[in-house]
Amino acid sequence: MNAKARPGGGKVAGLVLGLVLFLVTGCFVISVNPFYEEKEVFFEPALLGRWQGEGQHWRFEPSEHEAKAYLVTYSAEGKASKMWGHLFKLEEQWLLDLTGGTTGEVLPPPIPSHMVLRVKLEEGKLTLQALDYEWVKEWLKKNPKALRHQWRVSPDDPEAPFFVLTAETAELREFLRQRLKDAEAWSARIQLERPEER
Repeated sequence: MNAKARPGGGKVAGLVLGLVLFLVTGCFVISVNPFYEEKEVFFEPALLGRWQGEGQHWRFEPSEHEAKAYLVTYSAEGKASKMWGHLFKLEEQWLLDLTGGTTGEVLPPPIPSHMVLRVKLEEGKLTLQALDYEWVKEWLKKNPKALRHQWRVSPDDPEAPFFVLTAETAELREFLRQRLKDAEAWSARIQLERPEER
């Protein structure tokens, strides 16, 4: 697993808690293992800086602790979350693995979870697209042994079980590879642009 403890992780873990609580409501496909292999990771300077659109604000900064990683800040409706981001390629498609830290004052300590976004950077615009949770949920119900996963229940909503992918990275990569050209497997695109500097 690539999610290793990083200096300053406590601050990231604390800020990512809100995102984790949001994730377990079933809005995003989450995994206990990363979606990437180290050899696939690359750093794209053009991604750095601020992006905004559709009520969302994103900021990409270089990580102080890992050469090819980003510190990603996401904010919407007055709430912010910070995550580590690893940009990687799969069959020339750019994908972004986002995860939180593992240390801090949250008890019990959070297990780092991963989510993945498709990334397109073109003509000064950034497009992000997550796996569609409902599509993957139905796919797993029809193919329960195709990709390892477990069902969980949140204490906040015991009537709404959600799934967590437990497959190894190699299996996750193969799943992604098969879904790259499947439009239904991905959620609506988020279109971001550079904010106007005033």
